[in-house]
Amino acid sequence: MAIEETGRAALEDLERVLRVLREAGEPSGQRPSLSEADRLLDSARGAGARVDAEVSGPLEQVPGSVSREGYRILQESLTNALRHSGAVPIRVRINVADGRLELEVSNPFTGSTGTSGGGSGLRGIRERAALLGGNAKTGPYGGEWMVHASLPLDRIR
Repeated sequence: MAIEETGRAALEDLERVLRVLREAGEPSGQRPSLSEADRLLDSARGAGARVDAEVSGPLEQVPGSVSREGYRILQESLTNALRHSGAVPIRVRINVADGRLELEVSNPFTGSTGTSGGGSGLRGIRERAALLGGNAKTGPYGGEWMVHASLPLDRIR
């Protein structure tokens, strides 16, 4: 039984990596970047969430690969907030400074962790950040659910 579980877990990990690689193989012009973040924010607002967004720093200086993965992280974060908490206030902070892209999404914590479902979810967020040489933290913090990704602008693994 342990061998079967280990095999399934390894297969799930491989499928996640392959999804990321397939997406990376798409022509970059077909994949949205953070310059299109307003589209995600408007969609969340259309679903009933009150979204407070703040963007600071030179977003146009974010390399394409970092901007595209940042968009995907923001997309997954907003999707999780809506799926697991409903139409709640969502705070989005995107900051470009000191050679890093800092992306933070928070909403009131309702007790649901967002770990179930068919998407890559929170684990996918952490994997995307790691592939770029950065990191992401997800979880409850001070009564809120928070996703915080920190991505370097100048080195990609």
